[in-house]
Amino acid sequence: MIKFDTDVKLSSGGVIPIELVKASSDWYEILLNNLPFIVTISIISFAAYVNYKSNRKSVASQESIATKARNEEHENKISEFRHLWIQDVRDTVSTLCRILHDLQFQTALRNQAIKNEKEAIQNNDEENSVIFEEQANKSYKKIVEKRSEYYQVSTKLKLYFKKADPSTAAVFKIINDIKNEIYEIDKIDMKDSKVESVTSHFQEILKKEWEVTKDRSWHRNT
Repeated sequence: MIKFDTDVKLSSGGVIPIELVKASSDWYEILLNNLPFIVTISIISFAAYVNYKSNRKSVASQESIATKARNEEHENKISEFRHLWIQDVRDTVSTLCRILHDLQFQTALRNQAIKNEKEAIQNNDEENSVIFEEQANKSYKKIVEKRSEYYQVSTKLKLYFKKADPSTAAVFKIINDIKNEIYEIDKIDMKDSKVESVTSHFQEILKKEWEVTKDRSWHRNT
């Protein structure tokens, strides 16, 4: 038999053709020979898996933080808007009440001037009758001006609330009654009780709104 320096044995049996026969390999030997490669692949695969899981956790954590931050910002904006809303309503109610007090004052001045004018006419006091007439006319013009302001401010006030809101139904009925009353200036009878009722109703409404705002802030900070 002719031998070659190779891992493949060539057997001719002294004759041609030559038959090539591959020697069998031991699996354990193959495993040992490739062990460094297998270990390297295993380490790389494990590191990739750990890195993947770590990244997933990091992304989830970042998304959770971002979501929480957005929610907190949203709640802060709502609280901020509610604070501004409450302040705007308070200022508008204050303006409305001031207008009502001005209407009361000018109505009282006009009524007194008319009464004085009549007495002056009865006493043939022409000079004073003219003075009182001018006072009555001056108050009349101011009443017309304040009436226009009242219409404007009361309409603005309604826009701060939902239509047909049960919590504001009573106070807006009073406001509408006053609106109808001051339409005819000669029949104005502005009583203190109406002005006080408007004030007390809105104090109660704003108190409840403030409590809601405080509760939202407390829950957000706990």
